[in-house]
Amino acid sequence: MAFFGLFKKRPASSSRKEADEYAKRINARYDAAQKNREDRNHWAYADNLSPVQANSKAVRDEIKKKSRYELDNNGSGAGIVKSYTNDVVGTVPSINVITGNENTDELIQKRFKKYSNNIHLGRKLRLARRERLISGESFIMQFNNRGSKNPVKLDIQVIDSDLITDPEYDPLKTSEYQNVDGIFYDKYRNPVKYRMLKVHPNAGVYTPTQEYVDISAEFMFHWYDELRAGQVRGVPELTATILEFANLRRYTKAVLGAAEISAELTGMLESDGTANEDGPDELGPGDELPIKRNMLTTLPMGWKLNMTKPEQPTTSYGDFKKEVLTDVARPLCMPRNIANGSSADYNYSSGKLDFLSYAKNQGIERHDLEETFLNDLFFKWLEEALMIPGYIPNVNPEDVEIEWSWDSDEDIDPVKGASANEIRLNTGETTLKEIYSRKNRDWRVALEQRAAEIALQRELGIPLSTDKGTQNVDQSEQQSEDGSDSSDDGASSD
Repeated sequence: MAFFGLFKKRPASSSRKEADEYAKRINARYDAAQKNREDRNHWAYADNLSPVQANSKAVRDEIKKKSRYELDNNGSGAGIVKSYTNDVVGTVPSINVITGNENTDELIQKRFKKYSNNIHLGRKLRLARRERLISGESFIMQFNNRGSKNPVKLDIQVIDSDLITDPEYDPLKTSEYQNVDGIFYDKYRNPVKYRMLKVHPNAGVYTPTQEYVDISAEFMFHWYDELRAGQVRGVPELTATILEFANLRRYTKAVLGAAEISAELTGMLESDGTANEDGPDELGPGDELPIKRNMLTTLPMGWKLNMTKPEQPTTSYGDFKKEVLTDVARPLCMPRNIANGSSADYNYSSGKLDFLSYAKNQGIERHDLEETFLNDLFFKWLEEALMIPGYIPNVNPEDVEIEWSWDSDEDIDPVKGASANEIRLNTGETTLKEIYSRKNRDWRVALEQRAAEIALQRELGIPLSTDKGTQNVDQSEQQSEDGSDSSDDGASSD
């Protein structure tokens, strides 16, 4: 092929000069690989640290401190965190069980739903997601709660990431992945155990030695955003933009301060020094002249009044704030209208379009959470539930299939949403189970409830829209049967 001419084999024997010319021909140059004075300062802090050292304890502690402070004191930041957490987790994920027996499926689902409410699964998942966003990582520990009112004593607890550490950890004496600040690994880099302090390191309680307990990895879920291969500790998810939050708050304070000064300072007196031979009337620095409302007044001889012009906030302040909030929420794939808390600049189409990537990101997160935590939680619950006589039907866990349902976002236009569902149902593109699962509801329960309502309405003689539709169909069929006669009559009348 013609492409072979581009890759010439180096001669077996060549002179030094020919070798240098050959090397020059195949060398590739990247602008980003060059080092020059123009961008030296910009890349001064670039490093080649390993994924473990890049997220060392000192680095993580410093970023977490700033992230917690800023997002606890910034209204826009706190709103972004809460919106994202609620959007990902919703109320509580519900489960659909498939064993081949509908009665068994329904009973297991009912028992697990009651268990989920008892351990406050939704609230704890939202707390864990918030911890991951603000602190960079969250830990969920499974334990046996003897005080639980539910027959199944399995429970979960969200652990502060500061507690997962090794007070004896020394990165210079410990090889990587053997112990990463309290997380111990085997030779295959699988977590074996987590070291958890009994007292928070910043609790203000004096302890001569920091006591700890080791938790088996089987009962600990570590949730963080893995950005590099080999990364084992997380950093706050808004690390890339947390300083812009601070800059926005500082700018807002500066604008407000300038506006306050302009509003409070009525004007300034300026002397021209030309009123008379003796000069202007004497006024000391800081002297104030009382000005009465709705009255004409005079100024001392030789002085004129300059009014203060209010120039803050500028007309571009609102646009600047919107752009900053759009930028800071970008690491979460959050659209602008959600980050700003307003869709005033949006129409229906743009709102739906911007939401697509945000919804896709949520779907990926939920899928990962199912695979790494929720499935494990359910089957541990099932294992314990099967040991309780008469609590659930006897099933083989290997034969149980499960699906998780999450809260779906409400349609901006309910009529269009309902019409789309009807079309998809009629064309076979979706099912009732899929539609109801997006609303975190059981389709069987919904149909049974609807059937009971329809039966009661007919019993009480209350007209139904479905009955009207049936009546219209019957009338249409009757007209079609007599259509030829009616058309003939119409023709003869003409």
